[in-house]
Amino acid sequence: MAGEVADVNAGGDAQAAEGEGSYRMDKWAMIKTFVFRMIFTYCVFSLFRRSPAPADPGQTGVPSVPSASASNMFMKNEMLDMHVYLTETREMTNFSDPSLLFWRLEGMRYGNWEDGEAQDGTYTKEGTLKASENLMNNGSMYIHVYFTQPGFLPDPEAEGRYSLQFTMSASKRITKMRKRRLARTMNLLTGTTDAHEDLIATKDT
Repeated sequence: MAGEVADVNAGGDAQAAEGEGSYRMDKWAMIKTFVFRMIFTYCVFSLFRRSPAPADPGQTGVPSVPSASASNMFMKNEMLDMHVYLTETREMTNFSDPSLLFWRLEGMRYGNWEDGEAQDGTYTKEGTLKASENLMNNGSMYIHVYFTQPGFLPDPEAEGRYSLQFTMSASKRITKMRKRRLARTMNLLTGTTDAHEDLIATKDT
């Protein structure tokens, strides 16, 4: 009986040792799998986050990155000339037509807020314009403002008096056509309306 008991205990110890070894192998396999997944994930993220290689300035089609920092083009109190044109076209192209020049102001000081009639840095000009047939038939009018260095012109064809680098401009449409509203009501006592006859609704409108 003693021998049989001893054999049973020996078998139990062998099974326990085998189970412990299998557990250690499974644990080590899990650790290796976890480490491999972490390394794989890191490689994938590094691939997508990789910064682009610096561009070769001599390569065609690749814009070069300026090395100098941006600075103001004009210094305070530097003299400028202003040219204002009024046209019925979106782009200003006919600089040779003197009738398009509405205002030319010379000797403006850049960044000065004490010039002008009211000494608040503003200038005003009033004028009367003759509306063309196109303008009276829902046409548009645009204002084009140019700032140049003293003695220079905004005309690109003005040789020796034009500088693309030191010419600033802005354009804007200054006309707005409102939709006509026809009068559909009248005075109940007189049976008339104060609206112009062209603005009175009819049966067909």
